[in-house]
Amino acid sequence: MIDFYMPSKGRSDIFDPENKGSTFNSLYGLGYKINIVVYQEEYLEYKKSARKNRRNANIVVCDGGKGIAFKRWFIGQHAEKVGLEKFIMCDDDLKFLVRRGVKLFPLVGAGLMEMVDKLAFDLQNYAHAGVSSRAGNNHIKEDYVENARLIQLQAYRVKEYNLVQHQRIKFMEDFDVTLQLLKMGLKNKVYYKWAKSDVTNSKGGCSDYRTVKNQSECAEKLAKLHPDCVRVVQKNGDGAYGKRKDVVVQWKKAYEIGLKNGKT
Repeated sequence: MIDFYMPSKGRSDIFDPENKGSTFNSLYGLGYKINIVVYQEEYLEYKKSARKNRRNANIVVCDGGKGIAFKRWFIGQHAEKVGLEKFIMCDDDLKFLVRRGVKLFPLVGAGLMEMVDKLAFDLQNYAHAGVSSRAGNNHIKEDYVENARLIQLQAYRVKEYNLVQHQRIKFMEDFDVTLQLLKMGLKNKVYYKWAKSDVTNSKGGCSDYRTVKNQSECAEKLAKLHPDCVRVVQKNGDGAYGKRKDVVVQWKKAYEIGLKNGKT
């Protein structure tokens, strides 16, 4: 078994059984300990919602700082404090899928447990692991690849996670953590047999303070932190952020840099 940490903000309805886009509801009842990480000012609201919906939830107060980067740092510290060797951190608005042939189908129950337990098992040989996003899943035929992007759901070994520098960047901090681990010569494993999708920039979470401007600034900052494997590009998409600066990341090159430097 492995414990989950789920940063959440402004989404106390994640406990509502009718909320089909709630990661908590997908995992609830499968036997995993799910830590919902919230700020002090939202604790009572989340507690009330859990009680109203008759959900047993472990709500952890993250105090002393703000922002998703701070919460991610806090989670690593909390995991170490309570004696965990590994954990899974994930967004609170995910749906899970499994690939059968060339199509993706909903993943629930025993199938979802298989995915989670496989990630936990893989942390014996990998410092970090995860599953692919729905977008682009069909581009990879293999069940998994090594040294690729981790986003929205990441499994970590606590020791290595806490060795990297956190909070160097407001957003894309998860990219920075992955790149630092790869540059330490610590490979990752990303499954394409499974996938996850989310509601991009939905109400709550980072949506109230993540703007095109600061997203673009973080793209520039990530490139400055990792000029050897990150390049800034202009995106003109019609998604949540529209025109913005984004990044192209050479994940495998980051790992090669780690091997070259002997950081294994």
